[in-house]
Amino acid sequence: MKGKLKAAGIPIVIVLFFILALFIHQLQGITKLPNENWSRSIPQGFQTDEKPIVFQNKNDVFLTDKNQVLHYNVGKGLNVQQVGKIPVKIPRGNPFWSNGKSFIYLKNDQLIHFNGGKETIIDEGVTGISTSEEEVTYWKNGELSSLNVESLESRVIHTFEQNVSDVSYGNDGSMIVQHAVNDLQVDLYYIDPKGEVSKNSISTLNKSSNSSIGSLSVLVENNRLSIIFNTKKRTQGALSYSLERMDFDLSKLENLSVKPKEMMVLNQENGSKLYSPQSVKVIEEGDESYLLFTAEGQRIGDNNAINVYYGSLGHGLEVKAKHINSTKNVTNSPLKVNKDSILWLNYDGDRYILYGASQDSKVIEQSQQLTGRDWKEAGYNTFLMLFSSLITVLTSFYWVLPSLMLLIVLYMAKPNIFEKDDINWVEYLSMIIFSIMPFTYMEKAMNNYFYSMAPSYFTFSGSSWIILIVITILSALVWKWCRNPEWGTFGGAFYFMGIYILIYITSVGPYIFNLY
Repeated sequence: MKGKLKAAGIPIVIVLFFILALFIHQLQGITKLPNENWSRSIPQGFQTDEKPIVFQNKNDVFLTDKNQVLHYNVGKGLNVQQVGKIPVKIPRGNPFWSNGKSFIYLKNDQLIHFNGGKETIIDEGVTGISTSEEEVTYWKNGELSSLNVESLESRVIHTFEQNVSDVSYGNDGSMIVQHAVNDLQVDLYYIDPKGEVSKNSISTLNKSSNSSIGSLSVLVENNRLSIIFNTKKRTQGALSYSLERMDFDLSKLENLSVKPKEMMVLNQENGSKLYSPQSVKVIEEGDESYLLFTAEGQRIGDNNAINVYYGSLGHGLEVKAKHINSTKNVTNSPLKVNKDSILWLNYDGDRYILYGASQDSKVIEQSQQLTGRDWKEAGYNTFLMLFSSLITVLTSFYWVLPSLMLLIVLYMAKPNIFEKDDINWVEYLSMIIFSIMPFTYMEKAMNNYFYSMAPSYFTFSGSSWIILIVITILSALVWKWCRNPEWGTFGGAFYFMGIYILIYITSVGPYIFNLY
């Protein structure tokens, strides 16, 4: 009985040690900052089943939720407080404007002002609306008007020959109007801060039923106009996204018609290209300009996740950015809400949840404190990785096969060898052959996933050989301590192989196989 407990107990202790090490490593990974300058992603207490419409007015953020709008205020750092719930239903598909008391939005082709629970019609026959912190612009087909949000008086800015499809605002009060020439072309017109419209279009963008143009981000600095936008194309059922840029000299605007050029967005951490850039916003911070956007995640475990990226925007076509979220789902609608903080919506497949991250040192420190959610996530990840590692049982079949064939052939040819009570050379030989087999596999198994996920004690130079040597020695020691002479050659050999596979599954295996 004591021998059986020893034979089972020592392997169990070793396996539990490696599982604990895996759990601790997962816990460390969860509390790791997305990069050295940003805190972990922190949930802000807002969640909804339907994708909300988001409006930002300086440090105030408004999010629609079914038949109401939730008002949040962002203080220093990431101090997000819910100010109130306003019982107003904003129709989906159009932006809105608010200062916390009044709302302006489009409903059934009517421009509506909501205040004190009452709706007042401002104008009718409206086909579109665009809003910024201080401005509301709307249009009736080709007639573009500006609305004073205080007096609710409107004035016609310009009447275009064809329909207006969208309006984007510059940082200096200027506007870029998308004028739909036809179903395949959109002309861009520039409106300066005084309301003067360019005589000719400054650029023409192409679109089709399989391609669309996202919202334009407009930046004006040093008499230079920059327009950045993302496009979405569908080719043979597959979606692709790209980021485009146009630069204009405002002093020569009437004599130019600039074509967009594709930008290259790179992951600053590894230099690789970022794919599917969306939700692009240009952010000004002092004399510097930055690009805030979402793109496909590149971290292990992201799968099809969309991350938030933030990087310096120069005058060229290349932007290097770092991801700032530690969530693993689809992010959208990122907002720069103060000097240090960014909010975004995270979609986990069922719900939209408001998250935030900050560069504030206190927020960074607080975000690294362990929570009950962190412990649960680390446990869940450990379970998934161990489950993924069970594929070793299939892989190790070919490790066992040569030793098994040796034992079977010798048992049939020379059965007398197996009748000895002592450990014979056949058992040693089968163990040696089995120990060699993983070396034919390990270097190929240690792929990018392994080096991204595994701890440093598994990823040093020459680790592919040293790891297997250590596992072999450890398995041999357990075999030496626990082997029972009554087991025979087959029992002793397979005990060694079983211990080896168990140690492999719980130590290095979870970082090699990725099934989640």
